Amino acid sequence: MNHGDDGEAGEGAGLVNARISGENSRTYRVPPAVRRALRSAGRHAGAVAVALPGGVRVKRHTPGPDNVGEPIPGGRGEVCGFSPDSRRRMIQRLMAIDWAAGPVYFLTLTWHEGYGSDWRNWKRDLAAWRKRLQYTYGDQLRGAIWRMELQQRKSGLHAGEVAPHFHVALFWNVEPDLASFRQWVSASWHAVADPTSAAHAKACSQVLRARNTSGREMGRLLGYLSKYMGKLQRWRMVNPETGEVLGTGRVWGMWGDPPMRIVATVSMGQGAYGEFLKRVNAKGEGVGSWYLSNVSDQWSGFSIMGDGGELAAELFDGLDVEITSGALPAGKASEPRPV
Repeated sequence: MNHGDDGEAGEGAGLVNARISGENSRTYRVPPAVRRALRSAGRHAGAVAVALPGGVRVKRHTPGPDNVGEPIPGGRGEVCGFSPDSRRRMIQRLMAIDWAAGPVYFLTLTWHEGYGSDWRNWKRDLAAWRKRLQYTYGDQLRGAIWRMELQQRKSGLHAGEVAPHFHVALFWNVEPDLASFRQWVSASWHAVADPTSAAHAKACSQVLRARNTSGREMGRLLGYLSKYMGKLQRWRMVNPETGEVLGTGRVWGMWGDPPMRIVATVSMGQGAYGEFLKRVNAKGEGVGSWYLSNVSDQWSGFSIMGDGGELAAELFDGLDVEITSGALPAGKASEPRPV
């Protein structure tokens, strides 16, 4: 099994070609600050780790072009779903977000029956709703990250067909009243997506507030998010007559400026990196994680989800490493969650 960058453990085999992405290569690469930290610290080290609010990213230094985080060269075809590479890039963004920086709301936006089969109409509805959101809440809103998910209808006129819905995480400068915002979301999304459907008006959205969190709770939050927004796509749009897999357009993206932060950057030589990997393996065995139990120096990189500062403080305690930026907190790490 080939474990390339960030050690995806063979998920989603055969879904989408690795060169096909739902992201713009200039906009949705590894967060620039993380990429710069990996580059600057990794030139003279056996490996470098970046502790982020939502986990730790590790890159083994390999000779060659300084291209950490650069897009894969080559042409990109039509986007036909949520590939493992696209999922990995999105979760890297989720890990870099400072979830304790301010209020966060999680939204789900659905259709009842009138969603059609053209993804351009789905994105049109999302764009129209975003304009309403921006007009109404303006400077109160800091940014957002969204994900489109496809599911198979189990009942109704479209039973057996694939239907879309959107997950959205909203980051606030000034938090609105939750009850009022729920009513606004329901009314505004209904007006955009399916205004003639009384059934849609009754249950077209859901709004939850995330607690600002750290430590073990951060690990739980990121574990929830990896399922809520990062699960691999099971269903695909297929032409029933030809069997051709149809396009979906981008399956995730960001708006505005969600808060992001680097906790610390750690540079280590080969000896320290070897001991670090032993600790990661032991951690994986302790929590029953195949992924962490099998991390090796043959992997070019990997990620661990949880409270990044606490994870790094535990895994690097007593090792001969250099903190090249930031600082690691003292304390026991939260339970890691593999990406």
